[in-house]
Amino acid sequence: MKYLSRLLSIGCIGIFVVFISCIAIAQNLNTHDPVEVETRNVFYQTDEIQVELEIPVLKNIVNEDIQELINTMFDDDATNFVEEVRSGYPEYAKDAEEYDFEPHAFVAYTEFEVTFNQGGILSIPVTYYQFTGGAHGMTEIRSYNFDLRGGDLFQLKDFLDNQQIALINNEIKRQLQEDDERFFPDAAEEFEGIADNQNFYLENGNLVVYFGLYELGPYVMGIPEFPVSFASLELSLEDIQQALD
Repeated sequence: MKYLSRLLSIGCIGIFVVFISCIAIAQNLNTHDPVEVETRNVFYQTDEIQVELEIPVLKNIVNEDIQELINTMFDDDATNFVEEVRSGYPEYAKDAEEYDFEPHAFVAYTEFEVTFNQGGILSIPVTYYQFTGGAHGMTEIRSYNFDLRGGDLFQLKDFLDNQQIALINNEIKRQLQEDDERFFPDAAEEFEGIADNQNFYLENGNLVVYFGLYELGPYVMGIPEFPVSFASLELSLEDIQQALD
């Protein structure tokens, strides 16, 4: 009887350990599954500004602190963007009165796309557009590249080696030379390589490096983007994960 009780106790402990292990495995799998990203829309208009925002909202991340941190970042950046655009209106209104022209409301607009959402790695480029007058508005892309396992933003230098960066530089230079009618005439000659904090985002199968308006070409060409395949860099999702560990 004592022997049977002992076996039952050992069995219960074993089941409990397996149960705890299953929970840990499930949480780990959830961390690496694609996360849910919803859209929060903000629309309003005043005499000073017309606001149309798409703000990413992450859902169902196992670590709620990381989720709240990232969602707060998106909210804060959108709010700061609107305030930055609006801050120029008083001076503009003063000029309108002095030079006798009808003022218009400024525009602040954002939209986003989820371009990569695998294995705890998330890329969301957000387009920030503003119009405050003149011939055209101004567009900026801010890319948010997260390692959701720790909630950190990461840069190219965090997962690429010098050889891979050299391959990217060569590919950009090649495209600049081959399409010199679209870019500035001296763009290829003056290109010295990507910066340590170079703008980029990930998409399925590609790493996309991009530059700001007027950096490499006239306004009409928009945001210059240079897709470079993972295959050409001998890069995989597992490589990125390991480099960021």
